[in-house]
Amino acid sequence: MTWKPFITTLLKLIQLYESLYTIAKNKSEVIKNGDLDALNQIMKSEQTHITAITALENERLNWTKNLAGYETATLLDCIQLASGSEKEKLTEIHEELSELLQKLKAQNELNQQLIHQSLQFVNFSLNMLLPQPDNVTYGPQQKKNQSTSYNHTSVFNSRV
Repeated sequence: MTWKPFITTLLKLIQLYESLYTIAKNKSEVIKNGDLDALNQIMKSEQTHITAITALENERLNWTKNLAGYETATLLDCIQLASGSEKEKLTEIHEELSELLQKLKAQNELNQQLIHQSLQFVNFSLNMLLPQPDNVTYGPQQKKNQSTSYNHTSVFNSRV
């Protein structure tokens, strides 16, 4: 079995995930600064990375399927099949990918929280600046003046 192309694919994945992690950290700063143009550029860059990662993930899935011999094979399954230096290298790659994906997940959760807080601030600011409309309901009207009395009988409840 030849493991070199599979290992090369995994190393490319690591590079792309590291680059995506760097972008995610930069995104945090851009969100904090409120720079929408920079945020737009970062999101385009993220999309490019995600497209490349998806292609490499498909390639990785094909390799794991071919190397292990069944459809649902994972990197751990391939590690068990490997021996010697390939097994060590695959184990290192697995650990590095796992750690990197955990960091990326945490950074993305932080970015999501920052965006949520930014939206809350924008909504709060808009509510403070814009006058609030009167509460329009279809229920009984509140008495504004004690001397004024309203008949609350509906037309639909009266007899003809």
